[in-house]
Amino acid sequence: MSAMDWPEVSSASSSTTLVRQILMVGVLVYTLLLFLALFSGFFYIRLVLASLSFSFLLFFVCFSSNLKFFHVIYVLFIFLMGLVALDRSGGSSLIAGFFLTGGLAMAVVIRDFNLGGVAYKFPLLIYLLYLYFCWLVLGFGPSEFNHIFSGYSRNIVGAVVLALLGGYLWICYEEDVRPSILLVILSALITIPLYGRSNIVALMLVVVFVLFFCWKYKVSLFYFCASVMAVIVLGPVVADYFSSETNFSSGIESPRYEMLLGYLSELNLFSLLLGGDERLVLAIQEYGGNPHNAFIRFHSNFGFMLFVSLVAILAVFIRLLSSGSGFLLVLLCVMLFRGFFDVIFFGNLIDYALLGPLAYFFRPEYKPLIFAKT
Repeated sequence: MSAMDWPEVSSASSSTTLVRQILMVGVLVYTLLLFLALFSGFFYIRLVLASLSFSFLLFFVCFSSNLKFFHVIYVLFIFLMGLVALDRSGGSSLIAGFFLTGGLAMAVVIRDFNLGGVAYKFPLLIYLLYLYFCWLVLGFGPSEFNHIFSGYSRNIVGAVVLALLGGYLWICYEEDVRPSILLVILSALITIPLYGRSNIVALMLVVVFVLFFCWKYKVSLFYFCASVMAVIVLGPVVADYFSSETNFSSGIESPRYEMLLGYLSELNLFSLLLGGDERLVLAIQEYGGNPHNAFIRFHSNFGFMLFVSLVAILAVFIRLLSSGSGFLLVLLCVMLFRGFFDVIFFGNLIDYALLGPLAYFFRPEYKPLIFAKT
């Protein structure tokens, strides 16, 4: 390298550092506003979050040097279908479009600019400290946790734990770093006072597959044997606790199945393509208009784009399976399982944390001035 090349490299490196710092501030502001929106319930904060999320997409569009035609078409059709559903959704379909497209871009930017700690790990730590303080010090139970978020139930309280933990695990995989088993177990245990069945099952599955994939077999075998012994000794006590102190006391039946069947029964060829109307489903309206299913809400907001997205997800599944990326495959399955029981992604505030594994094979190149390789 000649002496004439050094100033250009130095300048590019400085530009990269400055851009990363700006993006870091953007992620921090988003995280703060996210929790402010959850705790306060102010609608206008959601609008600011949607705009901020979409700004990450604009950054990606402006500075990615290999944006594919399919990506542009996908984004355009998401917003086109969101506009079609604008009236029946009360305007929320357009906001969901901002969160969905912006959340995907935000996840990619967080990975590529090494912002995983700021976006996922440290918010998760602080959030868990708060939840454990409420549980162990203030004596919060299911009833109290049901009201800490304005306009959201305790199911979403647990879903945010799962989302941030999922983002953290994804970044650990990307950086080839072994995740903290303590952080994973603490995330799983807090679901017990949060009461919800889907959160408990999802987080317990996360504990199992993290032990299986990320720790040496001797350590995993130790935890497995310890768990078996604990089940044998404490099984009746644990079963009694779960049946009385969590929502497993209601069994496995849920009105969510009635909502899904009701929604499907209202569909015809026209609404299958353009999106169904949740207002026509009595079971959904009885629960405040919340379908408790991210896939129903996705179809209602964006119509046939649900099927396009499912094909894309299937393609990711096949590539993960063929490339031996079992860790991400199981993580993605857990996220999709959780989305079947609540509207937590595909157009929500925490898309940036939940949709990361879908972007694993997407490795965009950035314009040299922004992302110089020094």
